[in-house]
Amino acid sequence: HSIPLTVTGSLLRTAMGHDWLTCPRFPNTEGIYAASASAVAGVGLGISNAPTALTLAAWVKPAAVNGLRSILICQYNSAYANPYYTGLAIADGAIRALLVKGGAYQDLAGGTVGAGFWQHVGWTYSEGGDKKVRFYANGTLLASSATTGADALDLGTTSRWVVGDMPGSPAECFAGQIDSPRVYDT
Repeated sequence: HSIPLTVTGSLLRTAMGHDWLTCPRFPNTEGIYAASASAVAGVGLGISNAPTALTLAAWVKPAAVNGLRSILICQYNSAYANPYYTGLAIADGAIRALLVKGGAYQDLAGGTVGAGFWQHVGWTYSEGGDKKVRFYANGTLLASSATTGADALDLGTTSRWVVGDMPGSPAECFAGQIDSPRVYDT
């Protein structure tokens, strides 16, 4: 189901989206993001706080792909708990998967993302089978990376979804436009 987000800062919501409707434009400034309210014991994330599979995806039109660029993250227990968060980001032109398994943080990257044009990016993970993160752009599998350990996914107990930045963290702000971010527990 959908979760209402509250905008913090001065992002523009008049940018043209991939479907010619409006979408948010992030100005590459720290502290400008859209976030859901904190969950209570996992309720409010829209999915279980301990899913057995996860897919994160969004349409993006980056203005810049250098450094760390947060697209969609689950802020662990609603605080700046770096590195404990799960999410979809860009890291120096690669799609970045961040996840917490059994309290241990994992940071994986694969595939490439360009600047200046719309592309659909995402990653999937399942605790069944080979436990790999699979990276996709425009519906095409680009790469896969094995996670470590057999622990279960852990989204925290009072976490929230955030689009466009990692609140409290320097220099992880998105530069460009984000449209239709999605989280699935499959």
